[in-house]
Amino acid sequence: MTGLDLSSYVSRSRALCAASPPASVHETRTLLVDPLLETLDWDVHAPSTRADVSVDDCALEYVLPVDGVPALFVAVDPYDESLAEERGLALLEAMRWSDVDRAIYTNGRSFLFLAGTSETDRFACRLSELPERTTDVVDFTRSALAAHLADRGRSAVARTLALERRDLVASIVEQVSTRVDHRTDASTFVGPTERFVDQLIVSFASDHPALESGSGDAPRDVTFEFVDASAGGDESPVTEPGASSAPNAAGPEADHRSEQDAPSAADADSSDLPASRWTTAGEQPASNRSSADSGASAASPPTEDAESSPETDGEPGEPVKSNRPAGRDGAGDSDGDSTDGGDSADDGEYVVRFFNDRGSIGAIGGSSSAGGLVYATEYLLGHGLKGVSLPWGPDEGPTVLNDDPTRADGSPMVNPTQLSNGWYLELGGDRDDHRARVEQLASRAGLRAMVTGDWESDGDADG
Repeated sequence: MTGLDLSSYVSRSRALCAASPPASVHETRTLLVDPLLETLDWDVHAPSTRADVSVDDCALEYVLPVDGVPALFVAVDPYDESLAEERGLALLEAMRWSDVDRAIYTNGRSFLFLAGTSETDRFACRLSELPERTTDVVDFTRSALAAHLADRGRSAVARTLALERRDLVASIVEQVSTRVDHRTDASTFVGPTERFVDQLIVSFASDHPALESGSGDAPRDVTFEFVDASAGGDESPVTEPGASSAPNAAGPEADHRSEQDAPSAADADSSDLPASRWTTAGEQPASNRSSADSGASAASPPTEDAESSPETDGEPGEPVKSNRPAGRDGAGDSDGDSTDGGDSADDGEYVVRFFNDRGSIGAIGGSSSAGGLVYATEYLLGHGLKGVSLPWGPDEGPTVLNDDPTRADGSPMVNPTQLSNGWYLELGGDRDDHRARVEQLASRAGLRAMVTGDWESDGDADG
């Protein structure tokens, strides 16, 4: 399409809200969101449009396709409620899992436009600011996404499989159970079938979790903080009702929006979400860095979901101070010696995706198998591994975790590295050893790990 007329949409929406603001999520969707999507040249009533579906346990009002391929996710909250960080993070994870790299999250007053894995492609604005962001919003039109999908054949497969995952699993289980001994409970086949379909989705997805090329940094998973413009210009995190609040760097204790704080009809978008400060994993917003660097905790760091980064240790308001020796991917000997033999070039892609009983919950990546093991362990420390008794190791094998760099028998670890919580992780061995440890640690945390990328490549040697 040409000529994106967002000014007319904004004028109509503000007039409508001034006369009679939407009273439910259905009215928000019908009166404010549907007209926006129509302005972007989407047909929400087309037979191919999926409404009220879930992807990776994230509820979506719409999945809008281009030629049958899912292209845009749309999530809608009620007009009189603030956007919820928990849902925003769930939407990001659903995008990462399904390979659908465009999404809009809105309550009709404020808008989050999410694109790809780059923080520079994501922005937030209020209703009245939409015309000023026309050049950015145009990337979410049907014609723009049709061009975007033109050369992404494998991604189309991943997107379709992710959207149909539940029905596909049920269909395969039904087909298999009818062809085997009927005395076998069909539920026996559910787990293996889910793993099979998950592997298909991952293998067809075009993008793995972003890896920081040429550095030892953690994968740059994006986190974000919703901020609310309150009286006097102070900012406060916008969270769901009942959520806890951290002190705000710009003023005193942050106030949360409540139901009685709902916007007035006369001012449709004056006090919700003026901006969304996007940061990368392990990085403080610019306004917070000085206090973070000095170890102060007065500034509020970006509120972060546990799944979004392996570089957190679960302590709010406090940057991680890792004592890991310098080396590849932040792991290894302080002199930079190789820890995992065949991937010593440090230019690989070692991806680990984690699953619980409901599906994918997160992913990490490193440029070496040792780095992948370190990041996986850091991630798992926030997902059930903290309760393990030290020293810990598999039933048949050497000590993997301890509170000092020794094995259970008192002998030194071959190649220990210190984690952010002070524990030591054994990095000795080759890529296959590292992979086995990732899977063992995930199992100990009650999760399942799926490895992709260079974990399967040839030519690794012992470290």
